[in-house]
Parts: sequence; structure tokens; C-alpha cells
Amino acid sequence: MKTLIRYRYHLIALMLLGIFLVSQSRNSLSQAKPKVLDLPQVNAQSQRLHAQELAPLLLESSTVSDRDALSTSHFVFEMILTSLPEANKSQARAIASAVIEEANSHGMDPIFVLAVIATESQFKINAEGYHGERGLMQILPTTAKWWAGKIGLNEDLDLYDPIVNIRIGVSYMAQLRSKFQGRVNRYVGAYNMGSANVRKLVASKREPRIYPDRVLLQYAKLYVSAPHDSSLDGQLGRLASAP
Repeated sequence: MKTLIRYRYHLIALMLLGIFLVSQSRNSLSQAKPKVLDLPQVNAQSQRLHAQELAPLLLESSTVSDRDALSTSHFVFEMILTSLPEANKSQARAIASAVIEEANSHGMDPIFVLAVIATESQFKINAEGYHGERGLMQILPTTAKWWAGKIGLNEDLDLYDPIVNIRIGVSYMAQLRSKFQGRVNRYVGAYNMGSANVRKLVASKREPRIYPDRVLLQYAKLYVSAPHDSSLDGQLGRLASAP
């Protein structure tokens, strides 16, 4: 008892410090929350339809829980925020908004867009590929110039601008999806190797495998929000070979 009395002012000071820190934490969260809630809402119907196209086996799994539109928006934001290099984290909200808006516009799952970005650039805004690909979705300047004219954008584009890069990349993927009638391994493969090369493979009774499998595995990891499970490899292999 004497010890407690002796150090009562220290204990009171610690209690007050604890209350102050909790208060500051709550204030920080209340200030941050509107920024997250201000994100565009994911089109849940489009997301689920695209998810069924991409990975029906995952949707049948009892381990997968459906996300509502709001929680998916939060997930997209948090994934981008944690994955961007430190110097670019201030752009996380704008990038998340672009991912969601473009995915909604083209009937895609925004988590799939994240999977493509993770595969292509690991979320490095200034990433450069071996063949001159640029930005988050690793787009060739020649492809960007050609595609920009088709969708009404200025052909003189800055592919290191993440918003421009996402708009070009997602709309181009949507065009490939339409061209290959929703055949996942073909349109995802064409994004990497070009439509002509995919058609050559198909003509020789083969299907694109390596790149689509990488993207779909990344998608599966993100979709279930869990560490890599080796059982996913078999599911993705069967998905890639499906008609």
C-alpha cells in the first residue's frame, strides 16, 4: 500500500497518458474514416459475375466468404495503400478510386485489376519492362497510343500517371475479354503476349498458360484474403484448361 501511495502520481500520469493516446487514436481513425468511405462503391453484381467467369471453383469453395460492396472498396484501398512504395502512398485513394471506377465501367472485378497490377508491376508506379512497358499495368507506348485514339483520349499520354495507366489498361483488357468471348486464359494471355500470338497458339491446339496462371493465382490469393494455399494450384490448372 505504501508503495502505491508513493508512486500514485506516476500511476495517475500513466493513466492520463493512456487516455490521451486512446483519444488521439480515435481522433485519427475518425479523421481517416471519411477518406475511405468516400471511395466509389463497387458494383457487386458485376464483380460477382466476373468472379464466376474467372474462378468458379473458388466461389464454390466453402472457405470463400462474400464481401459486400463497401468492404470490397475498403479492401481495394487497403491493398493499394500497403502495396505502394512509401513515396507514392499519398496517391492510394486516387488509385483505388480509379481501379474501382474503371472496373465498374467495364463490368470487372476490381480485385482482378489488383491481381494484374500485382503481377505486372508489384504496384510500382514507375516500373519499366524489358520491352518498354510502363507503369502499374505495364503498357507499351505503341499500344497506348493506338488504344487511346479508340477510346477518345489524347494520344500523348503519360503512362507513369497511375490514373491514365489504369484507364488504358482496364479498358484494353475489357476489349480483349470481348474479343475472346470471356475465355479467361485467352484474354488474360493476350494482354501479355498479344492477340495474334494467342490465336496462333489456339490454332495449334494449345492455350496460353504461364501468364494467365500467374494472374489467376494472384487473384485467388487476393480474393480469399489468405496466405497461399497449394490446393489453389490444382484449381487454377483446371480453370485454365476449361473450355
